[in-house]
Amino acid sequence: MAHTLAVDVVTAEVVGALGRAGVRSVVLKGPTLAGWLYRGEAVRTYGDSDLLVSAADRGTAEAELARLGFEQEMTEMAADDVLLAWSGPWRRGRSVVDLHTSYYGIGADPARAWEVLARDTEQLTVARATVEAPALPQRALLVALHAAHHGGRAPRAMTDLDRAVRLVPEEVWRDAASVAEEIDAVGALAAGLTMLPPGELLALRIGLAGRASPESTLRRTEVAEGFARLSAADGAGARARLLGRELCPSPAFLRWSTPLARRGRRGLAAAYVWRWVWLARRAPAGYLAFRRMRRNDSAAS
Repeated sequence: MAHTLAVDVVTAEVVGALGRAGVRSVVLKGPTLAGWLYRGEAVRTYGDSDLLVSAADRGTAEAELARLGFEQEMTEMAADDVLLAWSGPWRRGRSVVDLHTSYYGIGADPARAWEVLARDTEQLTVARATVEAPALPQRALLVALHAAHHGGRAPRAMTDLDRAVRLVPEEVWRDAASVAEEIDAVGALAAGLTMLPPGELLALRIGLAGRASPESTLRRTEVAEGFARLSAADGAGARARLLGRELCPSPAFLRWSTPLARRGRRGLAAAYVWRWVWLARRAPAGYLAFRRMRRNDSAAS
């Protein structure tokens, strides 16, 4: 809880600094979900600040983060699906700000994503500061996209999704589906919802049955998507480089993704060993899921 309060203070600090620099920002996840899905029933903690800015303002936002003492967590691609063109973590001590110009599962360009996601917002008080939060349909969409992104590997994302499916009115989800149509995110929205049985029924009622994207569906089984990327790689050299990145990602990636790796050299070494064990345990199921997807694609065509 103390760390969550500290995150709120950092969020308020950064949003205020961005605003003074002429950059509008929208707070994603974190406090926007805690007060919406968990109010009065449970505590929803969070470990970093997720902010959405327009692609046109990204340079100014990054310069402002640097002025505040933040450093970019990874300066180069550390894994295919982590540091993307639309997202990048910035760290100052224990504080992390994940700066977004779009979100996983959105096919539209970042300018369109910003236009739609920031079109309707609500004011929210975070650490005595007023910030902008996405309107409820956009917020529901982001919950489902977050779950689809992590494919069940993040318990908190699945808990968020479970509560959203149970507590959010169906008309809000219908509006979320309309928002998804505007930014080419229907496939990821459907994939996220159908990760839970109640979500499957909801997807059926709002017209999303059968519309889950193959890429998002693969994420449900850990490492299945890795086999898909390996199969699609162009040539033996590209496959070897991809396999090398999966087996031995950069230290920066491990420190970003694994708390164990932040515990000095021994922790980093242990994190590499744990990654190899983790991949070995999940590879058989992942490969089978990949083969099933290939067979289904062949049958459909």
